[in-house]
Amino acid sequence: MWTNPFYVIAFILGIIIIIYSLMMFLLPKKNSHLFIKLLFDIAYIAQMLFIFFATKSYAVFIGIASNTVGAVRDIVFITSDKKEHRLYWTIVLCALMVAFLHFSYDSPVSYLPVFGTLINTTALSFKKKQNTCALTMFGQLFFISYYSLLLKESDFLTILNIISASMLFISAVVGFIIPFVKAARARNAHIYKI
Repeated sequence: MWTNPFYVIAFILGIIIIIYSLMMFLLPKKNSHLFIKLLFDIAYIAQMLFIFFATKSYAVFIGIASNTVGAVRDIVFITSDKKEHRLYWTIVLCALMVAFLHFSYDSPVSYLPVFGTLINTTALSFKKKQNTCALTMFGQLFFISYYSLLLKESDFLTILNIISASMLFISAVVGFIIPFVKAARARNAHIYKI
């Protein structure tokens, strides 16, 4: 496995994906989470391709499909601030994910990343980052469950995916809490000024 260059590249991409996962909701700028998510999705597509080259496992195509839809979603949501456009694209992209499920169905476990992607696509359509974080926490539970179920028959790459999904969950939790902490600090600063 470590002598296969495709596997080694996939492993390195897994480390990069973990870093993107942790950064996702921690940057304060508007739409920064969408830009990091785009980088995440591109890195994940590349990782899945290298896993395919290393293992010839067609099961990775659900990951490629969901992250390709994710990359399109990220670009659309970065470029469009209109609520109506985001709603339209959310419906279209979710329908596309359901269609991909039909072609990549492997077992009932195959539903988990699709549900996670549907939830995260809906979450990322929200303009308010705190709402996005709240729903993303729920969506990440599907990915954590999916990779945990695969762990029995898998290797280090699956462990990296569990860590990545967990880091994204943690990033969403922190991103959700940050506005409350800032508001509390602002209130305390106002009280001390009086």
